[in-house]
Amino acid sequence: MRIIKLAHDISTIVDDEDFEYLSKFKWSFIKRRNSYRVVRHINSSLYKNGKKLILLHREIMGVKDSQIHVTHLNGNGLDNQKKNLQILNPKKFKQKRFDQRNFLGVTFIYSTRKYIAEISKYGIKYHLGIFSTIEEAAIAYDKAATILYGKKAVTNKSLGLVHYDRLPKISSIDSILKKKG
Repeated sequence: MRIIKLAHDISTIVDDEDFEYLSKFKWSFIKRRNSYRVVRHINSSLYKNGKKLILLHREIMGVKDSQIHVTHLNGNGLDNQKKNLQILNPKKFKQKRFDQRNFLGVTFIYSTRKYIAEISKYGIKYHLGIFSTIEEAAIAYDKAATILYGKKAVTNKSLGLVHYDRLPKISSIDSILKKKG
């Protein structure tokens, strides 16, 4: 593992075998939401605005096709070691995005790498808790939805997003709903 220094005391890590080639270029970073992307620019009249943006993680994996995605497994855009990079075809990339974004009542918090479950009824928002996995948060939402809406509840299970035989007993959700409701 080797370190490439960027601007503002930020650095990225790469594998030893990639360091010599990559260190020939001047790399900078772009902050996106709560993560970073390491980039360099190529000046040329062939590209829009006279510059082309090269992403370090795509360069390392040798991916030139814009339809193929490269993702950081640990979510850290500054960790550009090959063991942390994964090439995804467009279908798998869409599935991964679907997995993280389409659960009812679940929000991913990038800074903590955790999931928050929330539900609303009559304009009252209930914070159900913070969970390590998306499935735990989805089940917490389902439990609250069942309590608040009964048989009419639309749940993650009814949409086929999570599977369980019975809703687990989550006493904290019962007490949260009783306090505000």
